[in-house]
Amino acid sequence: MTALLLAAAFYLPPNPTVSPLWSDWRGGFWNVGNEAANTNALAHAWSGMACTLTGYYLGSRLRDDGRNGALTGAVVCTGLMAARLFLLHAPQRVGPGYGAELRAGLVTSIGAVWLTAAPILIW
Repeated sequence: MTALLLAAAFYLPPNPTVSPLWSDWRGGFWNVGNEAANTNALAHAWSGMACTLTGYYLGSRLRDDGRNGALTGAVVCTGLMAARLFLLHAPQRVGPGYGAELRAGLVTSIGAVWLTAAPILIW
């Protein structure tokens, strides 16, 4: 969560007046609904789940502690996904609807990471 907040705080869009994460509500909260956006959201969710489960697998094989591996995988994956979305995903010109796309990417990728990690950590 700290990585997400730091990335949101230091995000420098091409128009540095305000981050598109907090503005541009013309596209709604997120842009899920058409086929391309649904495919993008599903790809984010799969990568988030795969990252956490890979950490669980490596932790259980290398150190006999799958919970610690899942937690490490989830934290590392959250940081990498937040950095990718905030630093590498921005187009040259931020247009209408980009804020909704950014929020959808955050919810589907980082949400999937922690929804996958929660049962492993609680169990």
